Amino acid sequence: MAAADDALPDKPPGQFFPLRQGDHKNTDSFEQGQPIVGTTYFYWYDIDTKSHIIDGDGTDALTTHPADTETISYKRAAWHKQQLIDMIDAGIDFLMPVYWGVPGKYDGWSFAGLPPLVEAHSRLQAEGQKPPAIGLFYDTSILKYNSFKKDGGSYHVDLTTDFGKEWFYTAIRDFYSFIPPAKWARVDGEPIIFFYASAFAKAQDPTQFDYVKQRFKADFGVEPFLVKSSGWKGTADAIYSWGGAVSGPLIYRHTAALGPGYDHSAVPGRQPLIVERLDGQTYIDRWLQLLALPAESRPWIVHVETWNEWHEGTDIAHSLEYGRSYIVLTRLFADMWRAKTVLKIASGYADADSVKWTPGKAEGLNIRPSGGDGVAWSIVHEGQTGCKVLLRGVIDRGQAQSIPPDTEADRIARRRDREFEDFRKRIKDADQLKVEGAVFDEATLRVALDPVTCLICFETLDIELRPTFACFERTRLELGFDFEDGFSGFEFDTDGVPTGLSWLSIDLSIDFSVTAKDVDVTPSLELEEFGCVTPYFTIDLGTETWELDGLTLYGLRLRYGMNGVTVESLTYLDDIHHTKEDYWEMFRIRVDGDMCCGGGFDFETSTHFSKDHMTLFDWAETELELELDWGTHTTFGGYVSFVTSGLSELILNIEVTW
Repeated sequence: MAAADDALPDKPPGQFFPLRQGDHKNTDSFEQGQPIVGTTYFYWYDIDTKSHIIDGDGTDALTTHPADTETISYKRAAWHKQQLIDMIDAGIDFLMPVYWGVPGKYDGWSFAGLPPLVEAHSRLQAEGQKPPAIGLFYDTSILKYNSFKKDGGSYHVDLTTDFGKEWFYTAIRDFYSFIPPAKWARVDGEPIIFFYASAFAKAQDPTQFDYVKQRFKADFGVEPFLVKSSGWKGTADAIYSWGGAVSGPLIYRHTAALGPGYDHSAVPGRQPLIVERLDGQTYIDRWLQLLALPAESRPWIVHVETWNEWHEGTDIAHSLEYGRSYIVLTRLFADMWRAKTVLKIASGYADADSVKWTPGKAEGLNIRPSGGDGVAWSIVHEGQTGCKVLLRGVIDRGQAQSIPPDTEADRIARRRDREFEDFRKRIKDADQLKVEGAVFDEATLRVALDPVTCLICFETLDIELRPTFACFERTRLELGFDFEDGFSGFEFDTDGVPTGLSWLSIDLSIDFSVTAKDVDVTPSLELEEFGCVTPYFTIDLGTETWELDGLTLYGLRLRYGMNGVTVESLTYLDDIHHTKEDYWEMFRIRVDGDMCCGGGFDFETSTHFSKDHMTLFDWAETELELELDWGTHTTFGGYVSFVTSGLSELILNIEVTW
């Protein structure tokens, strides 16, 4: 415990203290329920001292790297200003400095970095810009690791004591004493404070947040808007979970957390953990999951984890590795989030507006990609008679272009362009983002022919087009020609033809040949998850092509999660689908939580049932799996499986890293 001479400072180090209710007049504020996007801002870097840039042993401390390492420093307003400008470009509504402010240790970076941040914020406002408002992310690891005592030792904060509660609050008081009230990020006038993990406190008290609210109002004239992580006791205004960069989106009633991926390879002493970014697809998919939720019932605060935690590779800021890609993506999604856009993503087709030539009989004809932008093709035919036909060109909205030689940079740029264009096609139904499919109104083709002995060296020719047709989004049109007989056939396919019923669409195929016509209609069921229940149906067809006999429910999934506990039940009602091997039903409980010493635990139990077992409820197998992280260096794990005949499998392991 703290000694008698380990007193807390009576006054905070900043000038904005105390405040009264009148100091908050005419200040901007978000409203509860208003969709907003915030991010955690790590400002501990300093190029002058190499703090948080180079480790003590001289090795690189960062997994990903800022775009400009020459100016990065929490001491420099110019660096903060550039970060704020980039946040404006990214559509960030509020930032939360990740704060390690130990009461009384006012020479530390947590305090020294705040005045330059405020200065940068004021400069932008003077230039007519609107930088994101400033909230607080309270890194509660200082509750255990703080060097607070006069002898240099740490005081492990006990929130069941009066001194512990006062210590807990004083760190908050000191932060806000540096921030002008007009710059505060607020909800209904109350400043936003996020609290990191509860595991660092020695002990908790259910009244700890009530104490914070009472003391803050007495010192600053308003109560704060408190957002606690799931392990904290006591009443807060909202709950969130850290870990959105690893396994987002983590969704609660008011909040959702997500990030682009995770990689702490540069951090010494940690076990390997990498969540691949997949060229941005991880980040995109997590946002799409959020935007698919009904606007009226989904959370309203999105916590992007993080702006610039370059140690753990969770950054979306401008970086050497990714440029400004994640700034652009964040702006796209943040705008849709604020507009309450709901995205219903259909499975798209890459290069849906392509032109493809396929020979009916192989004579050496082959297709290969060509250079340039737009939809491109290159066809080379070398027949047995020695003729050579080269067709090469680009269709690009009615233009034909010559094709320059490829470079590696060209190929990388085109691949990224195609990936982003494919993503834009996938979200073409967004309320705020209208993307129309390309239509080939006209096109010209430049043809170069080598000297040949014949011009036509194939027996059949199929021409396939994939245009946008009327209200059909995915269509395929194929024409067939025979060199001797002329026209041989016509085929038209389309997927997802609307029926007027939101849950039913039609896949249509019409095949004409010279002597026959064939029409094939396949119904598709498009049910979405509602609430925590996901049904699985098949459509029963009658004896006639156009006849629907009914629906068959072949599976039902129930899944619900709260405060780190997820309960899931899956039942299959047919003989085709299985949960595991030949099991038809499964019940699972998963628990994630924090432990002491900065660790955590994962526990999961799954019970399977089978129709062929003569046991209570057809019980067949139960699996239990447990993983305990003790501190940052040791992990205990275990797995056990029981079947009707007894113990089936047992695995115990311990992993120590240093």
